[in-house]
Amino acid sequence: MDDTQIGHNKKENKDWNETSSFFNLDISKKSKGTHKIKLNADNKEYEETADSEDLTEVKKTKITASEVRMLNKLREKKIEEVFNEFPKPKEYIHIVSAGAYDYFKLIQRVLELKGGEFTLYASTWTMNYVNVDALLNFIKVGRIKKCTMLVGDYLRQREPLVFETLKQGLYESNKGRIKAFKNHCKIICMTNGIDYFVSEGSANFTSNPRTEQHILTNNKELYDFHTEWMNELFTINKDGKDNKKKD
Repeated sequence: MDDTQIGHNKKENKDWNETSSFFNLDISKKSKGTHKIKLNADNKEYEETADSEDLTEVKKTKITASEVRMLNKLREKKIEEVFNEFPKPKEYIHIVSAGAYDYFKLIQRVLELKGGEFTLYASTWTMNYVNVDALLNFIKVGRIKKCTMLVGDYLRQREPLVFETLKQGLYESNKGRIKAFKNHCKIICMTNGIDYFVSEGSANFTSNPRTEQHILTNNKELYDFHTEWMNELFTINKDGKDNKKKD
């Protein structure tokens, strides 16, 4: 199995046909070279591909907000104090926080504030085992019915046990897929078919004792924008060409 991505079974997930062809497909571009990064913690090195699986074009969108709120939450230490109400449709909440909680807790908080099953698209550079375990449990108990995870090469190469646990757990659930590449986006998109929660921020899915910022909104247009390019990453073949069928 390709260790950069796994995915849903086509027969059992007909509504995800656009992603079914990549299950055993190596979509990595041939790299023109690698560079090594030295990490301060233990001075070890890891290799990161010089050329990632780029999207076919720059993606951008313009969205008009119905309301914008800006919140200084540097003194609040708990996620419940920072994210204490769900955004109204097309409302944007800009938050600066003191980093007493990690970015993954936003997923847990959405599930606490809203009932039902959710589809999750999430992107992070790295992730810790505690949050991998929590994510797989949300899938197991039925709160997350489908999950797309984008992670960085760093996670696969520097934290192989965490990466393999996440990959195998998603595969065995038959409800998730994962792709590792030169990725640094921190995005959460969640929907229960009624609300469309999107968060864009600076933090990873790890313990996070730093000042971070994120934007929360409930906006289907932005949800569709991000999930479209995320889906596109799973349709690029090993030559960098789009695998999607043309009408």
